[in-house]
Amino acid sequence: QLQGGQSNYLVETPSNGYFMVFEADSNDDLYWTQSTDGGYEWSAPNLLFAGVIEAMAVWYDKWTPGITGDLIHVVFMETGSDDVTYYSINTTSGAETGNIDVLATAALTGGSDICLTIAKARGGNLGVAFRDNAGVVLGFYKSTAEGASASFSAMTDINEVASTDYYILAPGFAADNQDFIAA
Repeated sequence: QLQGGQSNYLVETPSNGYFMVFEADSNDDLYWTQSTDGGYEWSAPNLLFAGVIEAMAVWYDKWTPGITGDLIHVVFMETGSDDVTYYSINTTSGAETGNIDVLATAALTGGSDICLTIAKARGGNLGVAFRDNAGVVLGFYKSTAEGASASFSAMTDINEVASTDYYILAPGFAADNQDFIAA
């Protein structure tokens, strides 16, 4: 979804009318800010991660049909420790998870051909799919829990061998409510 820094995601939370922005600044550090008055005034930036963010993706619970939660799920790739990392914030309580490894590796290659996406299935599972710039570090990971309890395990990879394809995850609409589609 996001490649490199200096980009952002705006999430409107209809349960409380807030806006939240997740963005990488000019140093590629990752922050979030919040507006409680429709965007007129914004909070001071809250540091989510200091380092070099190569890619970031965001999913809000209510973007999944039938899910009524208030979590915003963020996944990012960074080149300091070469990890793919998950983080969430509850838009009602403000509770944050801190950073949880999806994949800890020492081989991540940054660059312009990175693909990273996250989604929540209709049954509640989280899915994260990614590919680094070299097409070496890639995978599809799933967690049956969310927030601070999230723990990701490798699933059948959606990437083609040495793929340079771009894709986005979305909740599947088959009989199994834990399915994802990748387009």
